[in-house]
Amino acid sequence: MSVVWCDGFDKYASAIATVPGSMINKYTLGVALLVSNYITRTGRNSGMCLQLLTTSSSLMFAPTTATSTWTAGFALKMASFSSSPTIISFRDGTTGVDTQILLSTNSSGFLQAYRGSFGTLLGTSGTAMAANVWSYVEIRTKIAATAAAGGMVDVNLNGTNVISFTGQTQSTLNSTALNVFMTGDATNLPNYDDFYVKNDNSSFLGDSKVETLVPSADGFYSQFSATPGPAHFSAVNEVPPDDDTSYISATVAPKIDSYTFPSLSVLTGSIYAVQWSMRAKKLYGASSHPIQGMVRSSGGTDGFSDQNSLLSDTSYAVKTSCRDTNPVTAVAWTVSDVNTSQFGVKLVS
Repeated sequence: MSVVWCDGFDKYASAIATVPGSMINKYTLGVALLVSNYITRTGRNSGMCLQLLTTSSSLMFAPTTATSTWTAGFALKMASFSSSPTIISFRDGTTGVDTQILLSTNSSGFLQAYRGSFGTLLGTSGTAMAANVWSYVEIRTKIAATAAAGGMVDVNLNGTNVISFTGQTQSTLNSTALNVFMTGDATNLPNYDDFYVKNDNSSFLGDSKVETLVPSADGFYSQFSATPGPAHFSAVNEVPPDDDTSYISATVAPKIDSYTFPSLSVLTGSIYAVQWSMRAKKLYGASSHPIQGMVRSSGGTDGFSDQNSLLSDTSYAVKTSCRDTNPVTAVAWTVSDVNTSQFGVKLVS
């Protein structure tokens, strides 16, 4: 059980007030990717954030397996609280009737947790959010039919617990959720940043920053072919991606490319996870052609993330792998690990 997803929304566009075009390769969207539905804004720690402009402007993150335990955290800024928007929901399927747990605000900015899609109110925060001010919201839950089975919801606002419920949290026939939804609103105009998801409910991470790094130089391995070349790193570090203008490719496996990256902006602190985001497509053959992220330590030892299949991805898709431990050391990441290691991609077969 661990961090399975994170996003700082910094890599989908190069300027504010533009459509985050490459996001379509990472999330399932509720409506067309147009500037009238999804737009980039200035993030809370510089960089970008994502503004969702309509009630149909949803993002769906789907892990590989359903689970009964979830934790999520995100920075949130809303223009107003004149309606009751769905901020985040955990669903057993892809529609509102599949909702297990939903978090919203009322018209005064107080957070409210529901079982089902605005079904049974489980709790209301005693502290309100402020309009046009960044807050950090976290929710953890276990989906179950009874308190004895572990059913619970906790909500933190800026590090303080504001909702705590035990009891029935299961709304559908199943005691699991498969998808996490973030949803927009045309009046309240929610902005999301620094988003994480865990597939357990053991604890909150607290107010967290998701920092996006792109390659800055070629590393130890340059086994792929680079177009246009000769440098490999500059073929894969565009924000947003330029698709078939510059890229690396391989027709035989195994192959590895690795790169150096800029240092993190922080000097100390906990690194809860590192996520590889590899935007790739399959060019040849009928097999799955798995790829995986790789890390090379400063001491010259290689480690690898989980494999991702490219079985049917003949158009670009974002393959991610999130690890809360360093594959080289098998313990939690440190700032030094991230700053001194090379990261890259391996075509496995």
